[in-house]
Amino acid sequence: MGGGSVSRALLSEAAALALDAGIFSTNAADASRPAGILAGVAGLTPTAGGSISAEAAAKDIGQLPPPWLGDHLLAQMTPSTSTTNTTPVTVA
Repeated sequence: MGGGSVSRALLSEAAALALDAGIFSTNAADASRPAGILAGVAGLTPTAGGSISAEAAAKDIGQLPPPWLGDHLLAQMTPSTSTTNTTPVTVA
């Protein structure tokens, strides 16, 4: 790998990190930049317990406002999880 390739890779990664930081920020809009997508968004309290379970996930997802949650919930699981976790989950 030549020096130009290393420099290009470093600059590309630095630019991507700066762009991500700006887009996913909580900064309000001003004259020089738009608002970050997290501006004005209040954090939600995760379900206590510290374990990963369908019930805890359903409670966490149930806290999301309708524009994010929508009318349907799509659960994606690994094959090992989907065959062993057959308890229906209701999103409150």
